[in-house]
Amino acid sequence: MLWPRIPWRPRFGGCAIARRRNCMGSSAGAPVAVERLEDRRLLSAAVGAAALLASHHASSGGLSPALAAGTIGGYLWNDRDADGAWAYPDTQLVGWTVYLDLDHNGALDGGDVSTITGGSGHFQFTGLPPGQYTVRYVNQPGFHPAPKQPASADVTIPPRGAGPTASAGDVDFGLTTANGQISGAVNEVFPGGSEVAAQHWGVYLDTNNNGRIDPGEPWTTTDASGNFTFSNLPFGNYHVRVDPLHAGWSSTSVAGQSYTILSDGQHPSAPLTFAYRKDPGVGSYSSHQLVDYFLVGGSSSDPATRTVSRGTFGNGWWSFVAHNVIPDMLWGIKRIELHNPFGLLPGQAYFPADQFLEAQAAGLTWLTKDFVTSWRFVTRFGIEVIGYIGDPEFDPSFQALASDPAAWNARFDAAVAPLVQAGMSVAFDLGQAMQQGDLLSQAVDRLRGQGVKVYLEQRPPDFSSYNLSFPVIATDQDWINSNPYLNQQSGWAAKNSELPAGNVVRIIQTTPPGIAFNDRAWMLGELHSILDDGNSAAVSVGWLRSLNISLGQILTPSFAVSL
Repeated sequence: MLWPRIPWRPRFGGCAIARRRNCMGSSAGAPVAVERLEDRRLLSAAVGAAALLASHHASSGGLSPALAAGTIGGYLWNDRDADGAWAYPDTQLVGWTVYLDLDHNGALDGGDVSTITGGSGHFQFTGLPPGQYTVRYVNQPGFHPAPKQPASADVTIPPRGAGPTASAGDVDFGLTTANGQISGAVNEVFPGGSEVAAQHWGVYLDTNNNGRIDPGEPWTTTDASGNFTFSNLPFGNYHVRVDPLHAGWSSTSVAGQSYTILSDGQHPSAPLTFAYRKDPGVGSYSSHQLVDYFLVGGSSSDPATRTVSRGTFGNGWWSFVAHNVIPDMLWGIKRIELHNPFGLLPGQAYFPADQFLEAQAAGLTWLTKDFVTSWRFVTRFGIEVIGYIGDPEFDPSFQALASDPAAWNARFDAAVAPLVQAGMSVAFDLGQAMQQGDLLSQAVDRLRGQGVKVYLEQRPPDFSSYNLSFPVIATDQDWINSNPYLNQQSGWAAKNSELPAGNVVRIIQTTPPGIAFNDRAWMLGELHSILDDGNSAAVSVGWLRSLNISLGQILTPSFAVSL
């Protein structure tokens, strides 16, 4: 198993991508930020509400003028394209009533304070004492909240003494008259013509009609009955397509792979039906889709050896290659992953990026000596070896050098030098936290410029074309859990179809409840499920041999589809 680590929150546009996937996302695609209205001038008359509020709070003994200094303001706008974001062709809503619902009854009455939006859709309340307020608007016929827009807002004016005005910031409300709806169902067709509901499949509105889902395009998933719905659609043409949960499915629908629907923006369109059949598949999978997994750091609990098993690795790398790697090469393996090749210490929250330098400093020569020559022997046979280490951005040694790029880069080059010199690829744990332009991305681009293949751990965000350009490595379970079609909390993440084919390595590390890791039938089925998706599977080949699973059995498709 991987060393336990605490949740992490890298910098993806305010969306937290946690180690155990507790980032909130949207099932309708990537989160969209609401832009500020251009040219926002306070055209509406400010409401001096202090006197009325003082009456409302008379039981408090009256208000000091210095305390009645808070402001709440904002805008109402017509989201004409119903995308939940202020942009062309949206317009301001002028002459609408906005009020503070002081008695919290959900309606404007004599105990509330109200104002009217001005020419820019702006409203403002001034002279407010500290406290919590509920801001609402009086709706007008035909309008309803736009997607991801609130019907009311709770805001707080902080306590202030004499001094500047306390502001609660803008409280914006987007509304729309769009009420069109497109719905339907997706079915899986099996030999003989029987159909079952396709659950957790993606359905999207292909706004640029290029035949693939792109970041920002509206999407949803099918429910347990295979049904899907798009609501609040304005008038217009929509290209509706399906993005299957797994690779290798083809449409059998009369309409083909897409429908073009003209919505009147006010009524539901006729329901659509998509049907998909599993492709026959290839005659055999490629041996390059199987990765031999070796857990180095974490193979022991002894801190003196950096949790590296002396029994397995203590005789040096030449011995390990001779007794463990060459037999697997003869068995037919083409790719290998070394997980934390220079170890880590118990209790480290994140895998170290400079673990080679730490092992050297600890005097563990059996772990560092002859590493390059031993593994260079392997890579010269055309075997890809992936050296898996930590992300420098989470390594305290690198964090201390963040203000000194020259020193940071020197340590990075020294940390990856044995991997590069051995002809290996390099994988960075938590690597998807990287952002283009930061120190790690610059260092990684240098590696790629030298012809070194670089993997980033975990599913990338779909809004970063830079991150999407890297091959991915992840545990099988994390890969499944971060699939936005299976987990709405992963709405930020790239869909399987957005990643280049063959660019994903999934490490088989856990089993479903009630299944043992030595369950031969389950292991073979899981391998086929991963390979069938066009991905690569990483698992100990020694373990496969112990289960009497041959390379031929792995490379022969079973045509089974499972999660």
